[in-house]
Amino acid sequence: MLLEDFAIINWSVDPDRLQRCLPAGFEADEQRGIANIAMVAFKNHGFHFRGAPFARLSCGQADYRTFVRHGDERGVWFFGGSLSSRLVSVATGLWKMPWHYDSIDIAASSNDDSGGRWSLEAAGSWGAAAVALTTTGRAFPAASAPITDPLVGWYPRRDGGIGRYSVWHRPLQLLEADAEVRRCDVFERLALIDKGQTPSGAGLQRSIEFDIHTPPTRLVGASSR
Repeated sequence: MLLEDFAIINWSVDPDRLQRCLPAGFEADEQRGIANIAMVAFKNHGFHFRGAPFARLSCGQADYRTFVRHGDERGVWFFGGSLSSRLVSVATGLWKMPWHYDSIDIAASSNDDSGGRWSLEAAGSWGAAAVALTTTGRAFPAASAPITDPLVGWYPRRDGGIGRYSVWHRPLQLLEADAEVRRCDVFERLALIDKGQTPSGAGLQRSIEFDIHTPPTRLVGASSR
């Protein structure tokens, strides 16, 4: 699939506070005593299975994650995500993914990588959010707002188990952005951020291609509860 108007919004949080939100066997991947959580939002364009390129899905999407360690692996813990398509029920049914149907409107003022403004308005019972970004024209400063670009992740299955997934994409080439967050229900509900809390960093990229390796697997004997 092609992810268009791709944005990452990062918050620095206390590792102990984050650890309370993780299941047994997972540890917050802290850097210099700080853990990071992120909203990743984009226009999901042309999602399809390789064997069925004629059946394509396009919708808005917002994912909520943090960076973790599990045994010898580093990756993300996926709290859940919002999709603006009723077909979200396919993924929740097949793979027990913690996706939810919410309306998502993403608007961007520039059609290239030179910068501009970006905004997200999400409404619904699970992932309501309101975010505005303005690019600075500079490359994203990874040193000032730590971010990893993992290709492995885990998620709480709807049946109480834990799933593992993997993706592939080229390295991100984000532009730095200033962020204004008026609402982020998912992280506020988890008590990871306060209402209106300023992010530690944000980045934008016009588009990037992603491959998702399906089906995800299930961790034997692991529980997300």
